Amino acid sequence: AGIRLARSAGKVVVMPDVRFEEEAKAVDVLIIVERAGVSPVSEHASENVLPLYKYAHHIVKNNGSIEQFWEESQNLYRRIVDGRA
Repeated sequence: AGIRLARSAGKVVVMPDVRFEEEAKAVDVLIIVERAGVSPVSEHASENVLPLYKYAHHIVKNNGSIEQFWEESQNLYRRIVDGRA
């Protein structure tokens, strides 16, 4: 699933789940989080993230520890907010 960041009144809003193209098109920054060995839990259209990749600004690989993921996520967030990513 994607993570959606949208700026509203000078603030950053994080939407933890983007599942459809219409949602992906409506955001300033789309981040897709991948984890090896994890597959969709059903055949429902909302589980198919492949169409969203064409809208992704960043793809984060979540294959390490929770601490590594948290650190990488915080660094990416800072770069986005600062306009460096």
